[in-house]
Amino acid sequence: MPDQTRKIDLGDHSIRFHSEGETGPTLLFAHGFADSSAVWKPVSDRFASHIRLRPEMRGHEFSTGPEGPYAWDDLGADILAVLDEAGSDRASLIGHGLGGIACLLAALQAPERIDRIILLGTATEADAAQQNWCREIIKAGRMNALQGIAHAIFGPISRKPVDGTAGPMLELARCMESLADTPITSRMANIQTPTLVLKGEQDPAHSESLAEALPNGRLEILPGLSHFAHKNDPETVGRAIENFLSD
Repeated sequence: MPDQTRKIDLGDHSIRFHSEGETGPTLLFAHGFADSSAVWKPVSDRFASHIRLRPEMRGHEFSTGPEGPYAWDDLGADILAVLDEAGSDRASLIGHGLGGIACLLAALQAPERIDRIILLGTATEADAAQQNWCREIIKAGRMNALQGIAHAIFGPISRKPVDGTAGPMLELARCMESLADTPITSRMANIQTPTLVLKGEQDPAHSESLAEALPNGRLEILPGLSHFAHKNDPETVGRAIENFLSD
């Protein structure tokens, strides 16, 4: 089945998602901050025998976001709303960065619905440098909205755009900024779902502490790859996901 686009009205915001496949187990792919649902497509296309869902995270692309502040559990609820709308009682969740945190929070809220979790470049705590990076994004976004966010992430002369709505993105940046002072790693002890934590060798994310906190977590380092391993080497990331799902 070709890519179908659907939108969910959640009252104070809406979530758009892409759906492919009619039969087989469900896989949901959640993108990271200031990224897009399309980033996962080279990986998700490997799983033609599955139902594949690719949500646009709140505030990104055509998904909207309510006024803040946001709680982490709000992001998990968005993921579960996509599963509800797609008619999927159970799914395996794959998330990058912020999308990975959303997947973890969905598993905390509805563990009976989640078969497996695969995380890439995801961390539930941050250091001072990462906190300052988030603060720069917030400052630039307040001044110049989406263009400011893009320049804070990609550099002041970059023409690479960020697609979405500035207000909700800044609320998400505040959530990420809070991980330095208020990490959520301790909550991960309540997730019993088998979880693969993938980390590029050159990724500064603190994924190791997350893998250690998960009772059924497994860490796998991807040699030579960065935070955006799924962009730079979708074959390696796809194969790691495939192997974990078939264990």
